[in-house]
Amino acid sequence: MHFFAPRFWYEKKLPWWHFCLKPLAAFYVFVVHCRRFVYQKTFFKSPPFSVPVIVVGNLTVGGSGKTPFVIWLVNQLKEAGYRPGIISRGYGGCAPHYPLPIRLNMPVTWTGDEPRLLCEKTGCPVVIDPRRKKAAQYLQDHTDCNIIISDDGLQHYALYRDITIVLLDGHKRIGNGYPLPAGPLREPLNCLQDDILKVCKDGAATPGEWQATTCYEEKLYSLKGEHSIFLSELLSLKPTDFWEGNAVENLKGRGITVHAVAGIAHPEYFFEMLESQGFDVIRHPFPDHHPFQESDFSFITSHSIIIMTEKDAVKCRALNHLLENSKHVFYWPITLRLEDHFWNTLLARIEKRT
Repeated sequence: MHFFAPRFWYEKKLPWWHFCLKPLAAFYVFVVHCRRFVYQKTFFKSPPFSVPVIVVGNLTVGGSGKTPFVIWLVNQLKEAGYRPGIISRGYGGCAPHYPLPIRLNMPVTWTGDEPRLLCEKTGCPVVIDPRRKKAAQYLQDHTDCNIIISDDGLQHYALYRDITIVLLDGHKRIGNGYPLPAGPLREPLNCLQDDILKVCKDGAATPGEWQATTCYEEKLYSLKGEHSIFLSELLSLKPTDFWEGNAVENLKGRGITVHAVAGIAHPEYFFEMLESQGFDVIRHPFPDHHPFQESDFSFITSHSIIIMTEKDAVKCRALNHLLENSKHVFYWPITLRLEDHFWNTLLARIEKRT
């Protein structure tokens, strides 16, 4: 959806007709509060699971680095001695049944791109189900995991959560501060409780500091409670061979022309990252979770150099026969770095729950 987002969502000066959308935004907020009340205060309220549940989500439409964050989080938990499991809606896939525990030999059309990548990168059990509560129950009943991570699901109120982590895009922030459809917020700011951990991806230079730029961001910052808005940083690694999966040392920028393919929420970030590495980039943006087809690679020649995101590479495995027309196909892994204070704060909360 973010690929087609209106420009005024992220502009400080709103168009004159913006007031027409405010009643719709007010109705949307009413529906959100009703859903929260039903699932948190009535007999629909979900009971706690026997293991801690951490929900990782974002406040706005579009991506905010949830997948690399979940990978980082799961690997940190494993190093700390935990046995994490991951649940996801499985967006972009259509499984033959739910809940579906993911296996690496399953087609990505079943699993969706992000859950498949999470399975590959973490080696942890990953279960998908649009009803995340059932996916969590499956992990609890059929695996030995002692902590559950929900990839997305901030607005999935039917899922009980012990800890909530909200990711903010450091460049887009919260846009104009309005809920849908007047702005990009999936829920109003007052839904963020003081005990929710907030992580800002990029866009702020000094760990421990976060400079609000609008009155809406001042309101967000005021909800921090005893914790600041923690900072994370996306780190680009080295280009990796599409077929062998090995890092490539000799692919440097220096004016090399490449075809950059990105089917993510913010493809411009990927293109700018490649340009910062010195590449001359021909951009090929696609919507998030785009199901790639042969026609999407009509530009391929035997001399083309193609670089795509790691998430897109997962989906493009089915096009091996086409990509072999060019032997120069790579994907670019991304990893995450967070300030130590965040991990210490999170670990203390997990230990308190267990």
